Amino acid sequence: MKKINFLATASNEEKEIAENLLQTVSFLDNRNTVTRFLTNFEQIVLSKVAAYNYPDYQVEFFGGYEDSERKKAKIISNEYYDIDYDIVCLKADYNNKFNKIEHRNVLGTVHNLGINFNRVGDIVVSESSIYIFVDREIADFIKKWS
Repeated sequence: MKKINFLATASNEEKEIAENLLQTVSFLDNRNTVTRFLTNFEQIVLSKVAAYNYPDYQVEFFGGYEDSERKKAKIISNEYYDIDYDIVCLKADYNNKFNKIEHRNVLGTVHNLGINFNRVGDIVVSESSIYIFVDREIADFIKKWS
């Protein structure tokens, strides 16, 4: 039985996301690789692309903690060679007596630093702390501005 290409049955939005993902992710190198942070929809599309078109590859997702929303994908072609997700959790404490910080405030600040959102995972704002999950490559840059 012939396997149907995922793109042949995908919606226009799924096709666009799949094409963008396939420009940044290579299934042909025959080596394990990790993506940037992906939205929920991008995770679903990448899973479908891998299942339909690259059944010999495994795809695992992780965003820094168990119930994260934005996650990186680890594309595994060689199960005997493991690579790290390279996610760093940055924490900042603030005095909530005088300031009320919300998720949108932190997201706006990250955007104003000129950081691409695919380099940033979840942002968790608690009573007096902020947690930002980011690529290891940009962690020092963000720390410099905190």
